[in-house]
Formats: sequence, structure tokens, C-alpha cells
Amino acid sequence: MARAALTLALAACLAACASAALPEKFNNTGGPPFLQGPMTVSNLTDFTQVSWIGWWDGNNYRLLSGAGNGQFTTADGTYQSWQCNPVDGSYTALVSVATTAADGTKTTKTVCERGLSLGSVMEWSQSETECPIMGDLSLTSLTATDVVNPCVPEPTDVLPPPEVLPGAPVPAPSA
Repeated sequence: MARAALTLALAACLAACASAALPEKFNNTGGPPFLQGPMTVSNLTDFTQVSWIGWWDGNNYRLLSGAGNGQFTTADGTYQSWQCNPVDGSYTALVSVATTAADGTKTTKTVCERGLSLGSVMEWSQSETECPIMGDLSLTSLTATDVVNPCVPEPTDVLPPPEVLPGAPVPAPSA
């Protein structure tokens, strides 16, 4: 009996730990203020294969994807919170995404989003389980205007002193 109770308690603990992958919130409420205006979404390997078109508007975005026969799938995202990642200048955000399929089926999920602004191109990924997202960014958004990204990487590289070539005079230390 005690062994069964211990097994159940361990299973409950493992389930709770596994479901706690996303943080509750980040430093800033809402969404990154630099995400504004129209966008197209494509795969990083082929920019000509546009899979979604959409619009960022404040803390929200709407994406549309053609499902054939004049039908569309929509994804409506609402940013909950976000923060800059000083290591690489990207941002991480929690987003509530409501998707309506062409057949009317609706699903809602909370995802972690990581994005890196490169002017008028932004690379990004979303995950329901991993936060922060460590892998490669898989999607690209092309925006109509250059995105001014306030997330700037911290300088971590210090240039080494210039190498002295063998046989060359060693410069005197400056006073």
C-alpha cells in the first residue's frame, strides 16, 4: 500500500514538473513595442514560400493562411509579457495564441516566442514546452519597414592585443 502511494506521488510530481516548462511572466508586460505593422511569414530555407500574412498591432497580431477553396486559417496572438535577451539581442515573450482552422475548429495555447530583429527581417520560433528557446529560429517575418530593436547584445568579446611577429620590434608600453 505504501509503495503504491509512493509511486502515485512520484508520478504526480513528475507530471507537475514536466508541465512547468513555461515561466509565469517576463519583465515587461504586453508585447515588444517594436513589432508593428504588416508582415509575411515564410520558412528560413525559402523566402518565396509565404505561409502566412498578417499584422502586428500593439500587443496583438493576426495571421491568415490560405486553406484552399477560399477558406482561411487564422492565428490571433496576444502578448502577455516579454524581455530582451542580452546574450544575442533577441527577445523572449509569452504569447496566448488562438487558432481557428478553416473548418471552424478553435484551439488556444500559450507559447514561448523567441525573435531576433534584423531590420526588415525578423527570425523567430515558438514552442509550447521550451522556454527560453535554445534551438535555431525557424520562421522569418518580412515587415514593411525596418524594425527598431531595442534589444542589444552585451559586448562580451574583448579584442586580444595585436600579435607580435617573430623578429619584429616589440612596441614600448605607453605611459
